[in-house]
Formats: sequence, structure tokens, C-alpha cells
Amino acid sequence: MNRVVLSAVGLLLLWGLAWGQDSLKGKEAPLPAMVVSPNTDRSQAAFERIAKAWQEGQAETIATFLGENKVTITLPRVAGGMLSKDQAEYVLRDMFKYSFTEKFAFVKYDEFLSEGVVGIAEWSYRSVKGGALVKDKISVWLVKEGKEKPRWVIREIKQAKP
Repeated sequence: MNRVVLSAVGLLLLWGLAWGQDSLKGKEAPLPAMVVSPNTDRSQAAFERIAKAWQEGQAETIATFLGENKVTITLPRVAGGMLSKDQAEYVLRDMFKYSFTEKFAFVKYDEFLSEGVVGIAEWSYRSVKGGALVKDKISVWLVKEGKEKPRWVIREIKQAKP
């Protein structure tokens, strides 16, 4: 008898959760003031410039997308962490100095309204000393920064889960 009661309670809870989710479909939370939805802005152009710079090993160009706040870099074989703009540029410059990128291309994007856009890239590279081709997935998180003239900046660069 206890199983029947528990099963009935479980079904009611599941029905309640499903009803609650159905009632939220099609609704969006309003964006905070001064935040532009990635759907209405040019994040794609930023990702394209970052991909081109990464492909060509141009740390200075990628650094133009670093903002006033610290950026988190967590990549394989890179001494990263939570870094200032200058530190992040140095880390990227050092990374490109010791690796040769054969391919870097964004293959997927996830939008988070007020939280920015995450691009997932496939990165194939070799050590400049030779060796096997290494393939990784890299996540680059862009957010808007600035009130007067907002622009896309990198908040995080990390190895993505396969």
C-alpha cells in the first residue's frame, strides 16, 4: 500500500513539474539594462576574427578582444588561470610560439542571452618541434562590455569537454 501512495505522490509531482515547464515555454526573462542579446548583435564577426587570428598565431589580434576584467584561460600545455589582459596576451603569445595551428574553426555556438555567447572550436595543432597532431575542442566565451559603446570581449578560453 505504501508503494501505491508513493507512486501516486511521485506522479503528481512529475505532473506538477511538467505543467510548470509548459507554462514557461515561449517566455524569456527580460534582459538587464545595457545588455544586448547575442541574437541582435555581431558576435559572429568577433568569432570569425578570433578564429582567423588563432589560425595565424596572432596573439595580439586575439588580445584586442580582451576586456577590462580578468579573463580565464585553461588550455592544455598552457600555464593559464585568471589573468589580466597583459598576462593573457603573453600566455597566448607563448602558446603560439611553441605550437603550430593546422586548423582552428568554430563549429557550434550557444547563446545565453544576458550572459553572452560561447563558441566551440575544433583546434588541430603540433608542437613546433614536430610530433603527433593533437586535436582539441576549445570553448571561447564572449560577453558584452561597456555602456556607451558595448563590444564583445573574451571572458574565458578553455578546453571544452569532448
